[in-house]
Amino acid sequence: MMLSAVWLTRVASLCLLATVAWAGAYSAPVVWRVLSPSSIVFVEVDWSNGTVSNDNGADASVLVEEIADGQWFGEFREDAEKKPEPPPVVVETAPATRLQLVLQGVFSANSPQQGSAMISQRGRGAELFRVGDTIFGQAELVEVHRNRVVLRRAGVLETLSFDEAPLAGSGPAASAQTTSAAPTPVARPSAPARTTEETRGAVSSSGSRSDASARNVADAQERLDQQIRQAITDVRAQAFRNPQGLLNQYGLELTEQGYRVTPRSGILIANGLRPGDVITEVNDQRVGNIERDQQLIEAVLASGEIRITLERAGATFRIFQNLPSF
Repeated sequence: MMLSAVWLTRVASLCLLATVAWAGAYSAPVVWRVLSPSSIVFVEVDWSNGTVSNDNGADASVLVEEIADGQWFGEFREDAEKKPEPPPVVVETAPATRLQLVLQGVFSANSPQQGSAMISQRGRGAELFRVGDTIFGQAELVEVHRNRVVLRRAGVLETLSFDEAPLAGSGPAASAQTTSAAPTPVARPSAPARTTEETRGAVSSSGSRSDASARNVADAQERLDQQIRQAITDVRAQAFRNPQGLLNQYGLELTEQGYRVTPRSGILIANGLRPGDVITEVNDQRVGNIERDQQLIEAVLASGEIRITLERAGATFRIFQNLPSF
């Protein structure tokens, strides 16, 4: 998930001109949906004077500071390489988990034991978990791959993949949660029995609210996808029309290794990147040649996913994100 802006005017950063650009345009709103699915705020940033306001005119500087302080690609420590890596987990036939979890994004490193992942649970927002963390008190995160994560629950390895529909609460975990916290029975006055008509009315009302909520979510998702497609289209057009101008706009510098983030990359820095970070590969293709990178744009769009490799202070990070269809 490359963090450019749509939450902070996220149009994008520029991925090899356009690829990184619209990668940011897409993944940014995904991250914002993850952080707060019920409220999408579009923030306008004036980097010339540092002022920030959201769509209702309120001060959003606190919001920006929270994002800028976030260690989106993991916190780099010089002594990190000195620590022995945990033994690799052998995952051959780990079954799909039955936990009601949704994999929102992954931040994979050189080793599956060093990554982190954004995971959400029904009824609560997504959170960032690192390998070794306990996910909502239910399972341990043991490996992070580009398209899935591996969990350990009750000593058994399970897999959580992208686009995996959460199953209804069942199985050992649900049973354990139900029985372990069983309340002590308390005698209460019995309520009058509902008539058949009242029961039907209650079920109908509940179903209507559920249907309306589902429609609202679907409508919001469609509007967001349309905004994402438009942002990607605009950035892609600018990349072909004036690629160097787009590089300058987002504060990216062309080097032999790829595209380096400079101190002028205001939007990128505010969203977790750092001066000196270098984007070296997209979809396993080396970047840094403007003409060749322009040709890569259509191929990445057609693939439906983007894989970005980022070098930071000698460490390598790989970021995976699905893309909307065009």
